[in-house]
Amino acid sequence: MTLDPKALGQKLLQVREHLSDEFIADLMLIRDENEELRRRHQHFVLHDVDTVGVKLYPAKERESVYHANSPFRAGNYDLLKTYSVYLAVHRTLEMMDRDYKQRDSFNWLASFLDANGSKFHGDSGYHVGDEFISAMWDELPRMKKNRGGSVSMIDPDSIVEKILHERLRVADDWTTELMSVPRDNLQFQRIPLEDLLRDADAREE
Repeated sequence: MTLDPKALGQKLLQVREHLSDEFIADLMLIRDENEELRRRHQHFVLHDVDTVGVKLYPAKERESVYHANSPFRAGNYDLLKTYSVYLAVHRTLEMMDRDYKQRDSFNWLASFLDANGSKFHGDSGYHVGDEFISAMWDELPRMKKNRGGSVSMIDPDSIVEKILHERLRVADDWTTELMSVPRDNLQFQRIPLEDLLRDADAREE
């Protein structure tokens, strides 16, 4: 069997662009995912029943739209969901760390991440991000008395909203980067051509 490195490279670039198109389409669902999390939480608060099972899987629900899904699209989508939460948590911590008024909330979220964030690392199955957010909603607000007698409130619900807002920004940032993949692919293909032309010029000299 003869391998053609050029043809293999072209195929890899095609797969790369196909995956980036899927990721862009799937990241558009992050806003819907946030709303679904809020809906489930509100339903649980009102009825004490979790409506688990209402999920947005583009690879399964939109096959008529995406005719050639990649084999692991559902898994890739869940990873996008999970790590958009993970990065949003870290961005929220960075934002809080810059505001001394949010120091207690920063410490609480950092501790919560240490205690509940292990599943973000390694293969921990599906819905890790959803479970992390749901666990935060299970936490009760608390008051903390500071030096000097002042009192600050740590409100997990408010922190969740900050994270979900930041999650949308993460999705937007990823989408912006992914939209450059076709241009990057052209650049990758142009480099070998420029090398060939440079070698040809050198031989003529």
